[in-house]
Amino acid sequence: MNELIIRITGTAGQGVISAGDIFSLSTARSGRYVTTYRSFPSEIRGEGQCVFQFRMSEKKTLTPSDYSDILIAFNEESVKQNINQLKTGGILIVDSDTVKNEFDDFSEIIKYYIPFSTISKEKADPKSKNMVALGFLAGLLSQLNMIDQLKEDIKRRYAAKSQEIIEANIKALEAGFDYVQTQLKRVDNLTSIQMATSGQKLIMSGNEAIAFASIVAGCRFYSGYPITPATEIMEWLAREMPKVGGNVIQCEDEIAAVTAAIGASYGGAKALTAT
Repeated sequence: MNELIIRITGTAGQGVISAGDIFSLSTARSGRYVTTYRSFPSEIRGEGQCVFQFRMSEKKTLTPSDYSDILIAFNEESVKQNINQLKTGGILIVDSDTVKNEFDDFSEIIKYYIPFSTISKEKADPKSKNMVALGFLAGLLSQLNMIDQLKEDIKRRYAAKSQEIIEANIKALEAGFDYVQTQLKRVDNLTSIQMATSGQKLIMSGNEAIAFASIVAGCRFYSGYPITPATEIMEWLAREMPKVGGNVIQCEDEIAAVTAAIGASYGGAKALTAT
């Protein structure tokens, strides 16, 4: 085994996207290739499922794949919506504090029911069960030696937060890792996985690539309205475009953003909007 496809799912607010971001960045910084896919619910908060899938490999990857080798689910609905995309012989990892269904119809997969919520409450912070899950994943893949890199990326991710928050997330990560080492009765074959490293990799989202390319192409004006999934383009350009003499404005709606970009182009500027 020299590649692995992992899907993390849960509702908005459970840290699915941040967990996926941290692990995929750590994968790239550890010298392996990674391709990711993220999906957000249309609802503002509390309803619908978030999905973060990443494919890590010692060779270049072109897609995150439609299927996964490992599915980490924070609630029962997440399992129901994604278990059919788990490969035969794959590993289902669920929060046993919230998922009681044994999913007996899926006998051809490995199932780990782990009390992520309880562990996070006892060892760190109730909100950090996503970090417990990451630590658990790192424990399953301990031969890849990613735990230290994960700690560094947690520090980067929450650099603007208090030291207390950073320490709580690292404690949660360590608790998940230690659970594998001391309490888990393993029935998987992940100990056989090997992924050679080949130097740190550049990792960027499609939105970041669009923003970066627009500056290289000479774009010096951006007008936008903040709405998923285009907001990241505006945020990146707001930080970087002024460094090359460009301007970014936030408009009151999408129509204003379009007309502002057209107006700037009539004024001689290469202009962009992405809403």
